Amino acid sequence: MGKNTWLSIFLLMMVLLMTDFRAGAQSTFQRTYGTKGNDYPVAFIQTSDKGFALIGWTNNYSEMYLVRTDSLGNKIWSKGYVLGTFNNLAMDIKETQDDGFIICTQTQVLKIDSLGGVQWNREYFPYKNYAPYFYKVINASGGYVLAGGGSQFGMSLVKIDYSGNMIWTRTNGNFYWEQNSNDLIQLSYDSCFYAINGYGPYKITKFDKNGNGIWTKYIKIKGDSNPDYSVGAGYFSQIMANPDGKTISASIKEETTDEWFTFDTSGTITKSWEYTWRGSQKIYWTFYTNGSLHDIVSASDFDTALVENGPNAIGIGIERHDASGKVKWYNLFVGPKTQYPAMIRQTSDGGIAILGLTDNYGAGGDDFFLAKIDSSGSGTCHDTIVKGFYINSIPVVIDTSLTPFNYLPFPTTVTLTDTTLAVTDSSYDACKCHIPVAAFAYDSLFGQIYDSSLWGEKWYWSFGDGTYDSTGIATSHNYSGHGPYNLCLTVTNGCGSDSVCKVVYYKTEPIGINTLTDGNSVNISPNPSSGNFHITSSYTFSEIEVADVTGRIIISQQVSSKQLGINLSSLEPGIYFIRMLSTKGAVVKRVVKI
Repeated sequence: MGKNTWLSIFLLMMVLLMTDFRAGAQSTFQRTYGTKGNDYPVAFIQTSDKGFALIGWTNNYSEMYLVRTDSLGNKIWSKGYVLGTFNNLAMDIKETQDDGFIICTQTQVLKIDSLGGVQWNREYFPYKNYAPYFYKVINASGGYVLAGGGSQFGMSLVKIDYSGNMIWTRTNGNFYWEQNSNDLIQLSYDSCFYAINGYGPYKITKFDKNGNGIWTKYIKIKGDSNPDYSVGAGYFSQIMANPDGKTISASIKEETTDEWFTFDTSGTITKSWEYTWRGSQKIYWTFYTNGSLHDIVSASDFDTALVENGPNAIGIGIERHDASGKVKWYNLFVGPKTQYPAMIRQTSDGGIAILGLTDNYGAGGDDFFLAKIDSSGSGTCHDTIVKGFYINSIPVVIDTSLTPFNYLPFPTTVTLTDTTLAVTDSSYDACKCHIPVAAFAYDSLFGQIYDSSLWGEKWYWSFGDGTYDSTGIATSHNYSGHGPYNLCLTVTNGCGSDSVCKVVYYKTEPIGINTLTDGNSVNISPNPSSGNFHITSSYTFSEIEVADVTGRIIISQQVSSKQLGINLSSLEPGIYFIRMLSTKGAVVKRVVKI
């Protein structure tokens, strides 16, 4: 065999090896998506083409925000949806058979085509005039099943067909503390639905494939202070099928603990244990890696003061551990400002995708953050060192008690028409260095500084009164007089710097005025309101001001009354702050204009 033949074989083998390596490699990226306002991520899925679909809210909760990306996180398209009701916050999304999406908001369900167009939208009233808040939607035979609840009827399931027509509805529990179903699965082994609530007395409920109730069991964790059942606000409760396909695991996540238990289809608990995280404040989402009960990946928020040279903020922590709590690896997504996790999923190539909220590296304000790392935890942009991180796993005793079913069959369906908007948003590669943009707002009444800089790593402040600060993101500064002062900010990172200055005035408080400690003495109603708010108090106010979420003063009035009316009808829907001043002190109340 000649030299050229051997050379050809060698080159062919190298090409094949490189092809196999690349085909098996797990891609990694970090990207942000959002408008110049605040955007709040809630849920995401990996689509059949290995891309991603992300949902949440934008424009001060008034619009649903949907982003579609390819497998590397590059944005394909994004849409905004005006749903017309204050409580219509996006909650869950699933891909449909036609490559579109089924999305549940708190009170509506939308069918979206593959390009973001609305095909239909429905609102459901299973009980007289009360609509449940939906938290979860799943694909089911012949359509979709929605899980939610409400204060009038407790946990609720609604089955609809592919056109949005209601097939059946079921409720279980009829008092306020049993008001939602937080997660739902259908087990292929018996075709039954299993739901867990995320608020109030925790319980697991089993329905057959036609929605008929089989059993409901309350969950009691040994050592809980409540003698009857465990009460809390575990909005991150989960339920999932185990690798054997015949048993189920569920978790209740509260603060720094994560209670896990497995049970069979009869509701008998076979194992229960508790994880305690060091350094994290709340566990958000968990999955079994490659379907193994002994290989677990979780997302949590994390106090970045535990990171070497870390900023004073909250970061996203991702950890992989076994069932005993032994940590295999831990990685962080940190920046100079805050980041929070929303959801975590295993991807089709065995990697890990994380959806979160970030104040770093986006278009401004809070933005969607989507990151993909490989199964070893690699793929974050910067190495981080965690001080003393660990997870404890201890056995716990969980008791169950059976409760009867309650059905309230009053189905009504309303067809809705919503508006689809083109949104002005941006997507950024969070791992690339961007030249910073310095920006801030100053509130002359409170003396508060609201930083809105982009891509900064270090902040340098010159307050214009001979004082300086280079310790970080300033939040306030007390001036000795009214001013004017030339307040300047310089923001830097590895790519460059940017500066901005503003002439500011400081409006000092009258001598002897302190913040009111009795905030309950002031009542504002209705709240939320379409614009007219009525204020009553036991104190006589002399001044009233209204500020937006950036601290910008919109309204300032001199008054002298215990009862005030204020009209915000001309303002955009959103959150505002009303500050009232009296001889007894000052009080600030938050209002929502819808």
